[in-house]
Formats: sequence, C-alpha cells, structure tokens
Amino acid sequence: MTMTPIRRHMEPTYSGLRPLLGSEVTVSASVLDGGGVVPLTLEYLSDPVSWGGAMTYSLRLTGPVDARLSPGRYEVVHAACSFVLSLFPVADEVLHVHYESYLSEPV
Repeated sequence: MTMTPIRRHMEPTYSGLRPLLGSEVTVSASVLDGGGVVPLTLEYLSDPVSWGGAMTYSLRLTGPVDARLSPGRYEVVHAACSFVLSLFPVADEVLHVHYESYLSEPV
C-alpha cells in the first residue's frame, strides 16, 4: 500500500520560508500559461525590513524559460507544505526565468 504524505498548508512567513531556501517546489501553471506542473527553486530570501508595524521582504524563485508563468497567484507545493504566493517575472536568462514575491507580516 502506498501512502501519500500529508502536506500542511501554511501562510508564508519569513521564519517558515527560510528553511526552505534552495529546495525544489512546483506550481500548477494555468491554461493561459500552457498548463502542466512547473518546477521552481526557492533561490533567495531578502533580509527583512521593519517599518510601520510590518516586516517586509521578498522571495526569489527560479524556473525554466520554456515553462514561463504569467504574473499572478500560484499555490506553491513543497514536499512538506504548500502556500500561496503572488509571482512576478523580474529577470530572464537563457535557461531560466526569475520570479519575485513581495511579502509582509506584522511585527
């Protein structure tokens, strides 16, 4: 009998994302993006900046150029958890597209 691991859905927080850096995740592309599952790597988490009672930071993800995602909200699935991010393409290379998600949370 094969058992499927239970993933917990979480709100993305700085402390929750930090341990996931360097790991692979997937998102389901929309029909407008060509559909399918797109692999991404959690590449970089900026240092948080606190102001106005909130802590803001950004998360950069890298994916293949042949499965480009449109700007929008995606459910990001990791082996241990899942969470929703708004992703925006910020840089293109020959083989990769870099996406950024801008996040904030109360201090």
